[in-house]
Amino acid sequence: MIRIIQLINQSRFSDAEKEIKKVLSEEPNNAYNIYLLAIVKYECGIHQEALQLISNAINIESNEASFFELKARILLQENEISEAQKHASKALYISPDETSIYALLGSIHLINKEYKQALTRIEEGLSLDSENTECLNIKSQILMKIGRKEESIDNAENVLKSDPEDPYSLANYGWVLLEKGENKKALSIFKNALKINPHLEVAKTGMMESLKAKFIVYRWLLAYSFWMSKQSSKIQWGVIIGFYIGTKYLGKLMQENPEYHSFIIPLYILLIVFAISTWIISPLTEFALCSNSYGKYLLTKEERTRAYYIGGSFTLFVSGIILFLTTGNINFCSLIVFGLSYMIPLSQIFNGFGWKGKVLNLLPIYFLLVGILSIGITFTNDILINGISSVYLFSLFGYQFLANFLTGK
Repeated sequence: MIRIIQLINQSRFSDAEKEIKKVLSEEPNNAYNIYLLAIVKYECGIHQEALQLISNAINIESNEASFFELKARILLQENEISEAQKHASKALYISPDETSIYALLGSIHLINKEYKQALTRIEEGLSLDSENTECLNIKSQILMKIGRKEESIDNAENVLKSDPEDPYSLANYGWVLLEKGENKKALSIFKNALKINPHLEVAKTGMMESLKAKFIVYRWLLAYSFWMSKQSSKIQWGVIIGFYIGTKYLGKLMQENPEYHSFIIPLYILLIVFAISTWIISPLTEFALCSNSYGKYLLTKEERTRAYYIGGSFTLFVSGIILFLTTGNINFCSLIVFGLSYMIPLSQIFNGFGWKGKVLNLLPIYFLLVGILSIGITFTNDILINGISSVYLFSLFGYQFLANFLTGK
């Protein structure tokens, strides 16, 4: 048993799994061994198997705090926030002196943007163990979110001084730097974290974001994304609705005041381009990173698939522009509009969980069929704006609100 725990601590998960399975072949209903196997699956990112295993362990032994804590962590990775909080609270009820549970609850409150509650939980955990690395790392994230940037950086650096080889602390420091805008330094930190633990998802994601941030447009989007992530859902929806009302008002202003066209049109176009970019810049940079020596290994299978779909749609967009400019045939504008707009629903495939994910994965098929039909009518009847194209555009408008709801943006 001691050897198995050592193998897990050394991130030798394949060897640990072999040893655990040997033990389980003799004692298949040993809850603690099932729990250890669930840890291995969780650390390797195989969350569904890990969830099934830990649920089995809980069915055998229903009064073990560490079992509920692990299940909460797995659920958190699967974006089941409320279920994760319920199991974490159960773990705390069973073992109120376990510091890691306070760290877990603090991270859940952080995700829910309940910063005051998050900080309270972390301080409760630190009152039990003032040097707990997980609590200190989450504290850095909270401090960054509430605008105490220098405290956040200092806190993250102090954690690393006590254990400079801890991959989680390195990854946390990388994210703090990334949010502060120090992309190059963050990239170096994430590389170091992955050298120590190549399976660490938070470091992989951080390194991917740092690579994307090499593109200046994505850096702007990332800064906007960090700002939006700090806001409550009410404020986020207020920004979205306010943006829509603003563009509608500018459109009306253009119609009523043609003398201001030289000022309003560039502003209107800028707003529209910004709105579209918030959807497509991230997957477009993923497409660009498919040929990057680091990026192609960091992208998951789903991310690569999405990137290639986006790349195809972008190619259609560029082809439409070239064909329109060389032939002067306005019908090719339908390819431009479809190629650009179709990247919006494509950008959200593989982004959801459960039924929400299925909806997001199926909707691009609908837009593809309607878009092709609209383009076909355009070239057959020489009508750029037709009934089907109107259906496509209105559906696309509604999709943006639906996708924001389904992804919890």
